[in-house]
Parts: sequence; structure tokens; C-alpha cells
Amino acid sequence: MMAGGGLQGLPRTALITLRARADEGQHPRALFADAQAVDWLKQLGWPTDYDAIYTAALQTSFAVRTRLIDDAVQAQLKAGQVAQVLDLGAGLSTRYSRLGQPPLPWIELDLPDVITLRRRLEEESDRHRFVGQSLLDPNWLAALGSFSNKRTLIIAEGVLLFLPPQGVQQLFKSLRAAFSGAPIVVDIAGGLTEKRTAPRFAQVDAPMRWFAEDETDLARLGVSIEQVWPTLESFPARWGDLFRAPSAALRNTALVTIGHLQSLSQLK
Repeated sequence: MMAGGGLQGLPRTALITLRARADEGQHPRALFADAQAVDWLKQLGWPTDYDAIYTAALQTSFAVRTRLIDDAVQAQLKAGQVAQVLDLGAGLSTRYSRLGQPPLPWIELDLPDVITLRRRLEEESDRHRFVGQSLLDPNWLAALGSFSNKRTLIIAEGVLLFLPPQGVQQLFKSLRAAFSGAPIVVDIAGGLTEKRTAPRFAQVDAPMRWFAEDETDLARLGVSIEQVWPTLESFPARWGDLFRAPSAALRNTALVTIGHLQSLSQLK
């Protein structure tokens, strides 16, 4: 198997976040350990052309984002209001394992090439299912099969950035129609992400296409925002000297949010 499992273009960026999680456990102020990510990275290998974009700051940003979303998902699960989880653009996410394989249905959805690779790494089960489908395909919801829309927690991590603006709008219309009232944990980015990170990703055939000014852009898509965590302001000890006293201008570089999907009939 060639380095990276044979993935190309945008799907191959799943290796970047996989390595970020695998590396986190070696940091003296690690936010988590991820044994499954370490194992998968050893199996797949690292594409050396990614060395130019894989910096300490990028690794830290992904680790902080991962921990923030882990905590938000854990809080939802502990509250006892979630019966199932739908992870959109899951890539090679290891959250299901990292959170102790919660006893409820959990679907990982991503592009077919990613899911094909995932099935080589991990055994699928009735509880933990993998769906190979593009979120830009209007029939992606049908691909979920018998997956019910009741008490569903939706995760959208590292995916909106790579969708075209019209694709983001259509995705949220579909989500609001199918999962009205459902909690959603999602990250958005703009600011320095657009100015500094996006050009580097474009060089490895993974263009970023949708950027948000702040969480109000997410609210306009029909999400009732409940809480926002600016990535650069979270876990300052973990950031160390990579960023010092982030200014207001840096706040919106990357945000993790949790909210609920409004029905299509609700005013934006």
C-alpha cells in the first residue's frame, strides 16, 4: 500500500488530522492520547509532500479542535438526550474509539475512497457503520438507510471548509429538513485560516472554499448557536508560545460551536 493508503486530493487530507491526533500523545501537555490513530498512521505511512504544511501550529490547532469537540460530544452523551451519532465528513476519525465506543448507533460518513480505506483499517458493525457518500450528492441522506432522525447528534468537523458556498447552504437545508431540533457540533474558520492555511492546502490539491466571518454566518444557515469556543483561545497552556495573547482579530481564525438545527419554517 502506498503511503497514505492510496488517497489523493482532498480525501488524502484525512492523513493530516490523523497524524495530528497520533502525535498529540507525545506532547508534554497532551490534551488526549489516541492509540488507534497511532496504529493507523503506522499502517498507512505519511506522504512526505505534506511535510511542508504540517507545522507545530497546525498540529496544535487540530489537537485543540479535537479535544473541544470530544468534550462537547461527551457532554451531550452524558446528558442522556442522544440516541445516535452522525459524523459528517468523518475522514479517518477515531472519536468512536477514543470516547470508549459509546453504546449507541454511530455512523461515519465520507467520500467513497475514504470509506473504502477505512474498511481496510477497521471492522464495521451494526452499531458502528460507515457510509461512502458525498455531501454534495442530493441523495446522501437516503444512503443512511434505516438511520432514524430521532435524538441524533450531528458532528461536522473539518468538512465545511472544503465545500462550495452553495453546497454548504444546501447541506444545512437538508439537515434542517431531516433533523430539525437536533444538536450539531461544528467547526468553522476564517481570518488567518483563509489568509495563511488555505494557500498551503491548495498546493496539495485540497482547496478550501467556504470561510465564515464568525458564528453569525452559521446562524444564518439555520443553527441556533448555544456556545462558541475560539480555538486559539482554548487550552492556552497547550499553545505555549505558538500564539501569544490572541487578539480579537485572531478570534475567528477557527471556532468550534454547538447549537441546534432550526426547522425550515423558523426565521433565520
